[in-house]
Amino acid sequence: MSDGTTHSTPSGSDRAALLERRLKRERNAREQAEALLREKTQSLYATLQKSQSAQKDLELALWASQESFWNWEAENDIMEFRSFSLHSESVSTWSGTLIELLERVHEDDLDGLQFHWSMALHGNRDRIEFSFRLKLDSDFQWVRLRGRVLKRGKAGEALQIVGTTKDITQQRKAEQSFHLMASAFASSREPMLVLSPDLVITECNDAYIQLIAAPFKEQCIGLDFNQIFIAEKVDKVQLALDKQIRFESKVKTQNGEIKVVDISVALFETYQQTSSYLIATMRDISDRKRNEAKLR
Repeated sequence: MSDGTTHSTPSGSDRAALLERRLKRERNAREQAEALLREKTQSLYATLQKSQSAQKDLELALWASQESFWNWEAENDIMEFRSFSLHSESVSTWSGTLIELLERVHEDDLDGLQFHWSMALHGNRDRIEFSFRLKLDSDFQWVRLRGRVLKRGKAGEALQIVGTTKDITQQRKAEQSFHLMASAFASSREPMLVLSPDLVITECNDAYIQLIAAPFKEQCIGLDFNQIFIAEKVDKVQLALDKQIRFESKVKTQNGEIKVVDISVALFETYQQTSSYLIATMRDISDRKRNEAKLR
């Protein structure tokens, strides 16, 4: 039974137009999706490049400061050390458990390292810093270890600790040499002084204080070394050229006595040649000079 309404069937041209519009919409959507994908890909690539550049800068900074990076995670109790070089493809790594690391530590340093580690591990301290001897190959080397807790568990226990290490063997040797020299300086029977490059007295030993009959050391510190002589003085030009000079002169003690002294001044450089200082050694030759005068 018909309701009298007439239904029209789309012609072939109408169907083609509908199909073309649908294809156009799909093409536009696909192009927009591809453009968005390209944009996100470029952004991700730029971020990755920036991250890699930052990582390379960090590795170069660690290489320049002769530091190595280390990481410890409680989940597997593995410590990993990474040493970087000027070229990113040259990275030295060592990994092992904490027990394996402790087996390489000098027995005299074990208690100290374990104490500092426990303080960081159990929540009493976030930072760790300790110097100890570590056996590498067949010899022990001094290593300075620094670190900080990165993650902690619900009970406050450390889950991850990261930090840096540095070989300080040469620095330790320099410090030992300095202490030995300081001990020899203080106990020497010969009057000795430490001078700045411009000849200002910065330190002197007891033998020098006795030589000039000073009541206390502070009267000597800060004086110009050349001012204590009443005869020949230090030739700064010759000292700069030869790095060491020797001459005879006369000094007037604080009780008015004139003494003839043999003086030797030598230039020294500190560890890593960051600064310089002078060591002056004096010897009282007054008796010898008097005997020579009597013989003449």
